[in-house]
Amino acid sequence: MKSFLHAISLTNNIAERSLRHIVLWRKTSYGTQSQEGSRFMERAVSVWMTLKEQGKEVFPFFFQAYQSTYHPQVTAPVI
Repeated sequence: MKSFLHAISLTNNIAERSLRHIVLWRKTSYGTQSQEGSRFMERAVSVWMTLKEQGKEVFPFFFQAYQSTYHPQVTAPVI
């Protein structure tokens, strides 16, 4: 199989390294205390990693998302 897929890595070390700090946070903070908290964290981390990969600022995105929830005149951000 390796002889046919020269450009594809045989391991997923890049993905594992990008999630390492999230796993360490979960381990030291004992994770979340509810199903809703777990769903929020998985979504927030997914958005965070996508923004980071795209080179976009994380805090302004979440701030605008928060504002658009409570202020109809603010448009929701798009990834």
